[in-house]
Amino acid sequence: ANNRMKGEVPSFLFEISSLEHVNISSNQFNGSLPLSAEGKVDGLKVFDASDNSLTGKLPDAIYNAHSLEKLALQKNHFNGQLPSDFFMSRPNLTEVILSDNAFSGSIPENIALPSQLNTLVLEKNNFIGNVSQVICDAHRSVSFREGITVVSTLKILSVDCDDVTCSCCCGQI
Repeated sequence: ANNRMKGEVPSFLFEISSLEHVNISSNQFNGSLPLSAEGKVDGLKVFDASDNSLTGKLPDAIYNAHSLEKLALQKNHFNGQLPSDFFMSRPNLTEVILSDNAFSGSIPENIALPSQLNTLVLEKNNFIGNVSQVICDAHRSVSFREGITVVSTLKILSVDCDDVTCSCCCGQI
């Protein structure tokens, strides 16, 4: 982090199959992330590429890193939609920070389903539509679903209230 590195992110970085932590934040990287990373970073736990000038869609390898605990991509120029199934199979995911990008489309309903998720920051993007009740329930400390009491760890939820409708945040509680 903060090494004054410039240019594109080197593809060899994602060819290290035992890689668990990548922190390339606060540099001057540009361009898109290497697509050659497909399937090679399954053990990746932390990926922090925040505060760069990265562009394009995220490679499937990032979405397919099932061990992911923290994804920090704020202050870049990433775009595209978040896959609706991205959050379903990541029970250890604790932080997702995607602010200050150009992600678009709807916010997936199951985004807050990982039981350990405590931080979800999506502001300053191009999301539209409604934030689902599932996310709102996860944001409350205790909720009730189908007669079951659910204690959630989602403490921080941040979205653009001018662009999306959210009954649980944006001062609408």
